[in-house]
Amino acid sequence: MKIEVSRRKFLQGSVALTVLGGSTIAVPNLFSNEEEKAKPKLNTKTGTGEAEEIATLCEMCVNKCAAIARVENGRVTKLDPNPLFPKSKNMLCPRGNAGIQALYDPDRLKYPMIRNGEKGSGEFKRVTWDEAHAYITEKTLKILDEEKDNRSSFLFCAGEGMAEHTFRTFYSAFGSSNWLNHASICLMTVAAGFSTTLGSYPQADLDNAEYVIMAGANRAEAIVTPDTMDLFKRTQRRGAKLICVDPRFTNTAAKADKWLAIKPGTDLAFVLALTHVVLTEELYNKQYVEDHFNGFEEYSDLVISNKYTPEWAAEITGLRADDITEIAREFMAHAPRAIYYPGRRSTFAQNDFQLRRAMAIFQGLSGGIDTKGGLIFGDKIPIKGHAGLQPIYDRAQARASGKKEELVTGEEGYDDCAISTPAGSWIGWRNRYLEDKMDYNVRGMFIYKHNPVLNMPNSAKTIEMLKKMELVVAIDTMPSDTVMYADVVLPEAHYLERTDPVKTFGG
Repeated sequence: MKIEVSRRKFLQGSVALTVLGGSTIAVPNLFSNEEEKAKPKLNTKTGTGEAEEIATLCEMCVNKCAAIARVENGRVTKLDPNPLFPKSKNMLCPRGNAGIQALYDPDRLKYPMIRNGEKGSGEFKRVTWDEAHAYITEKTLKILDEEKDNRSSFLFCAGEGMAEHTFRTFYSAFGSSNWLNHASICLMTVAAGFSTTLGSYPQADLDNAEYVIMAGANRAEAIVTPDTMDLFKRTQRRGAKLICVDPRFTNTAAKADKWLAIKPGTDLAFVLALTHVVLTEELYNKQYVEDHFNGFEEYSDLVISNKYTPEWAAEITGLRADDITEIAREFMAHAPRAIYYPGRRSTFAQNDFQLRRAMAIFQGLSGGIDTKGGLIFGDKIPIKGHAGLQPIYDRAQARASGKKEELVTGEEGYDDCAISTPAGSWIGWRNRYLEDKMDYNVRGMFIYKHNPVLNMPNSAKTIEMLKKMELVVAIDTMPSDTVMYADVVLPEAHYLERTDPVKTFGG
């Protein structure tokens, strides 16, 4: 069947939508009021000329903290925190400050390129935008024609970011059923594990906790956000105890009261052993279990009958049985102000989903669910005109502290910012594709700011997948490992060069 698509329509609906290099870095400040807006700009004089301060957001991690960009002679020279942004608490971490380095990195992709060597060779030729668009259009229409207009013959994948939803709009308009993003190699197991067990992915009220188990989460040096400051500046100073469970002696381990050097991939045995102690010694919150648990007797019988004892776990984890028993007792002694920290980057091993479920159940046994100092859920903030969508922020911390905060929406057109993103499983999809277990041919791939060659286990398999694709279009700011295996490379604008609909409070 002949597909009649004009070149103009294809370009309008595809590559051009993500390349916004001509836009300004300024974005509306959603957390200012009319009085703040009426104030004069905070311009100052420096040795190089007039400096303008423009409100923006940081995209160096999922939290999207608000920032103030100092611009001198058309260049960003400094990034400062925006004191009006409630989550970051007037802080911009080192990663956020490094956004300028990413903006002016000498290796930035600056023009379209088409591969003229073997995939992975890094050999590309510079082309014009028109040449790149024409090449993509020709190859795409050829595949669609040969696959009888099966739009699912193309895979779309994207990294996390403020423009991810724009790329997803392209994918939706294209009509493919194949969508992958970063979640399945990041937080999918913890989000799915806690959601299927508790109904939602909670926050940890570290600021009110008395006892914290932090397993596989290195918060002292990875994504340093304000709740990290809560943990290390206030939580420990008031006498709270921190247990770090990690194979490596990390900065978090250095700050902990106790470090358990667990064997990689054995955390589930550790949690089951903690649960065994709590159940056999009847340390759990009986009222909470009676009011909120389903299948408690079955789960208790499972843990006890299988003899998931500290001694059993010690042989698997490399930890001392006495330490496991002591931690279980201490945790319940401090409950409900005790937290088994859920974590974020949680996709490490095959049993991670069940691990996160076991963690949620253990936390529930303490009664530390939706309580101060435990795992908490927030009140929903409706978005004007979009009350049915996923809210921008669950005000869990505000509930825990008792503070009343008002979210002021920004200028018209910028409050449609809460977007739910469905995502498939990267590893499962890749393996089915390589094993020819798909129900149809998948021959092309559009990939936006995503680097699965580096970020996924077994890079050789991911490279094999990219080589098998007839058309790989990579849109990125940097020449990543994945870009090296693309057929067409398109340079993306840095987040300080774009205006995006705002999606924040992500972490």
